[in-house]
Amino acid sequence: MLSSRAVGAAFGRAAATYDDHAELQFEAGEALAALVPDALPPGPAVDLGAGTAPLARQLIRRWPDRRWLALDIAEPMLRQALARQRLGPDFAPVAADLEALPLADERLALVYSCFALQWSARPAKVVAQLARALRSEGVLAVSVPVAGSLQELQASWAEVDTGIHVNELATPQTWRQALERSGLQIRAWHPEIRRRYYPDVGAIARMLRNTGAHRVDRPGETGLTGRRRFRRLVDAYERRRTEAGLPLTWQVLHMVAEKEEQSCKA
Repeated sequence: MLSSRAVGAAFGRAAATYDDHAELQFEAGEALAALVPDALPPGPAVDLGAGTAPLARQLIRRWPDRRWLALDIAEPMLRQALARQRLGPDFAPVAADLEALPLADERLALVYSCFALQWSARPAKVVAQLARALRSEGVLAVSVPVAGSLQELQASWAEVDTGIHVNELATPQTWRQALERSGLQIRAWHPEIRRRYYPDVGAIARMLRNTGAHRVDRPGETGLTGRRRFRRLVDAYERRRTEAGLPLTWQVLHMVAEKEEQSCKA
């Protein structure tokens, strides 16, 4: 099971380097924002898993009448957001755990979250928390990598040993069930494949480490270590090389759901 402490520590260590390696996350965030309706009910909004808040200015421009919380488990990420002058009076930082969100009932107009909720060990629990915090007609917009991501890295490691070297990710069906069980109505459901190419395995390892996306829930397993094991991994991955470089595939799921207006009882 993923440890919140381990996740927070991993992202804290990656805070200074995150923006230089998170092109995929930024693209996914923009794609998700485009799926959210312009018209929202009154109320504040949350960027959940805001990290360094790279899209804060874009979100403020899109919904200029909102007060925002930039909520993240890693305080160093939020400090980076402040240092980069992305936050301010209308976009306030809050450090909090996904498993214990400090959100009042039925208050939020929008919860926007890109590449963060996959770190929850219990998707149904975190979605239920967010549904509770949404007001009537409020919107939950989420992008997450799902099962099947990093398949080339997984397959290459499988030729080296039987260990688990990639974080386990929930399936799309798990996320759909979490939304439906929380009473949210799905308005947009967009799975897509995003593929990146790298010059070598070392570049892949650096990207994962510098975005906090390396395997974090088994501290005893150090991943890309050991000269002989690393050489075997390189040999296995090189057999997958294309003209563009070494491929790394992400299965990304964009979801937008709405909390339906509650009918009044006579």
